[in-house]
Amino acid sequence: MTTKQKADNITLLPYSGRLKLVRERLNGLRYPKTKPLPKSAKVQAAEKVWNEWVAASEAHIDAQRDAHRAKLNAVQDAMIVGDMAKAVQLLQQLGV
Repeated sequence: MTTKQKADNITLLPYSGRLKLVRERLNGLRYPKTKPLPKSAKVQAAEKVWNEWVAASEAHIDAQRDAHRAKLNAVQDAMIVGDMAKAVQLLQQLGV
């Protein structure tokens, strides 16, 4: 018997054969195509506000990190030039 024919009477097969046939048929199934729920105007407006907030928050965090990097670079530049008094002063301002 072939396992591909749907007209097969699976009750005539041994238990292991029935399991194999059922597993093959279940594996052959695909998820149906689904559509997302339509979004109301309120939901779309809320998502827009949220996305704007996320963008502003990321820009704020990036600005803080850039300012900190600039302070670290100033300390390194002072050390490279050999101006240790300025380097110590900058380190004190950083709280180190």
